[in-house]
Amino acid sequence: MKILIPETLQRNVLSAVRSLGRAGHRITLALPVEPGRLRLRARFASRYVERVVFIQSPHLSPSGYVRDLLELVADGHFDVLLPFTHAGVLPVSYHKEALSAYVRIPIADYTVLRQAHDKLETVHIAQRVGVLTPVTFHPASRDELLSLREHVPFPCLVKARQGCGVGTTIRFAKNFEELVAGYDEIDGQVSVPPVNDYSHPIIQEYVPGQIHDAVFLYSRGECKAALTQERVITYPVQGGVGAVNRTTDDPLVRKLGQTLLDAMGWHGPAQVEFRLDPRDGQHKLLEINPKFWGTLPLAIVAGIDFARMSCELAYHGDLESAFDYRVGITYRWLFSGELYALVQQPTRERLRKFLDFRQANTYYDWDLRDPLPDLPRAVASIGTVFFARKRILPPRQDLNALAMQRPPAQRSALAV
Repeated sequence: MKILIPETLQRNVLSAVRSLGRAGHRITLALPVEPGRLRLRARFASRYVERVVFIQSPHLSPSGYVRDLLELVADGHFDVLLPFTHAGVLPVSYHKEALSAYVRIPIADYTVLRQAHDKLETVHIAQRVGVLTPVTFHPASRDELLSLREHVPFPCLVKARQGCGVGTTIRFAKNFEELVAGYDEIDGQVSVPPVNDYSHPIIQEYVPGQIHDAVFLYSRGECKAALTQERVITYPVQGGVGAVNRTTDDPLVRKLGQTLLDAMGWHGPAQVEFRLDPRDGQHKLLEINPKFWGTLPLAIVAGIDFARMSCELAYHGDLESAFDYRVGITYRWLFSGELYALVQQPTRERLRKFLDFRQANTYYDWDLRDPLPDLPRAVASIGTVFFARKRILPPRQDLNALAMQRPPAQRSALAV
């Protein structure tokens, strides 16, 4: 297959490129660039990338990004278009009909995908099908937010309804003053539809406990592959992307995630994220990640290659199911997730584990057979620690400890 990947070489993209390239597929990497930015990233492309081209950034111009993709695929030389990030998936899904005239795309239609991308709509669907969620409020204005002073449980989170990234879409609050400040920060950002929407964010109870994920591949409403995993270490440490993840066999987490995606009639890859609340032993939905997840490399080394299967699904229209994988496999993202988590909350035990490279059944975020793409990421991570440490999120008071001091919040009349 000839596959067009319109992304930078983030960890999930790079793992897919390597897997697809080793399988003999021909990969063109379309690098989104911003005006005035150096294009040195092309010099560090994987050995499995056949060609590198440049396109407009979807963060700046989703319409320009799609125009460039249409120009690339219009000659009919590509079999599959494989986007990974929210910024890429949302515009591609929105213009899927036009793009599908020239290339196959293994992602959900926009009307379905938007339900998962919009965190408020996801909460409503979860409530309909009996999946537990944190207590959630959706003030229609700042004045309505102020009227919730006596109803919001603390600690809590402010979440943009659409978008991704802890730094841009989430604020944590231990009291009402921090809540209002976080609401203003999120609401005041510039939205770029259909990639993100920062207006009128939602407020959610902060649920303590460990994060568990169920990851899936669907074919027109039918589950074709699934795997569960736990986030051993996240960055930020109070809850964020997986820095160290381990595969599990958790039928309940899988069932809860599948219940949501079944209700949507899902198609393509998706990750469903839960916290296991130690106060009542219940899994509570955090969100649906309606695309390939950052920890995709773990699934690949554990035995389910979601990227390859997605391309086969797009090209052939269907594929064999895959539910068998190795349980207890650990993947460490040293650069930058685990390193930043260590700097954010340094402990002697965490340092000891960071320096221990003899752990059994453990894989790492580098590949000696294809070292070039790993170098700039490692250099940038180490450089941030030594020369731009202020970019690493500062440590916060332990929100888990604060949340554990009170029972789970009960839905009030003002909650959604």
